[in-house]
Amino acid sequence: MFDKPSSSEDAREPFLAPGSHHQDDWERMSVRRRRINYPAIATHCTIALVYLLTLTITGTSWFNRSSSMPACTNVDSAAEIYYPAEEAVEHQLVDFPLRDFYHDNPFVGDPRPEHDEAWRNLLWNMNVRFTEDEMQKMNLTSLKLKDGSGYVGSFMAYHDIHCVHWIRKWMHREHYWPYLEGDALRERKVHIEHCLDRLRLNAMCHAERAVSTYEWMGAFPRPTVEQQHKCVNWEKFDAWNAERRVDLFDADAFEGRPPLSPMCTQEEEANLDVRLGTKPGSLPGDDMDGAHK
Repeated sequence: MFDKPSSSEDAREPFLAPGSHHQDDWERMSVRRRRINYPAIATHCTIALVYLLTLTITGTSWFNRSSSMPACTNVDSAAEIYYPAEEAVEHQLVDFPLRDFYHDNPFVGDPRPEHDEAWRNLLWNMNVRFTEDEMQKMNLTSLKLKDGSGYVGSFMAYHDIHCVHWIRKWMHREHYWPYLEGDALRERKVHIEHCLDRLRLNAMCHAERAVSTYEWMGAFPRPTVEQQHKCVNWEKFDAWNAERRVDLFDADAFEGRPPLSPMCTQEEEANLDVRLGTKPGSLPGDDMDGAHK
């Protein structure tokens, strides 16, 4: 029967039996413990940490690419980003039409005068004035207004509506853009691709959580009911923009507009892109969004 360990060292290793032979072994183990190369261990730990960080960063980058979304930074709250017009944001519950969306809807169907007028009115307040303080809070810059009231900009909500509008025009391009061919047609197609990708990113960004249910239509499922959607009151938001509306095609309203090239003909000037602040095109269908009413 073994006696209890008599020393504090033995007490830390209860599996060692007392006695001279085992005590010698214990002393040799203690010497080896005291000879541990701590700098070497620290070096190996550092290398392991570097590998771990590399794998983590690589894995995160792969995930971002595989989800088809740009690399991003997680935030706990959207309050970390300043957005103007918060005082104009009021939410309400809205039912979206699921099947009877054609009924009394000026935004769908074949091109017609009331259809074009509805889209122009929807985009009329697309370009607005932001104060210098608001621009500083957003850490942005833009074209400056000559009257010193601020800078011109546009909320992306209007840009998304513009994209839907132009996709509809592309669907009916034989009506709106029958003259497009060659490079001009390819350029317009690139614009439409940009709009489609913009809408894809926006849908993934906001990930609306209203739920649609299904029912059987013969042997196939079809959507039947949608939850109510939590929406911004568009009339109140659009009214805020209306008070600050800027005519982007008024070239005299902005500071520092470069002169047109002497080689630029009057027809080319009329059809320059809206983002250059030029007049809208005179051809049918080229009434740039928000340009005139």
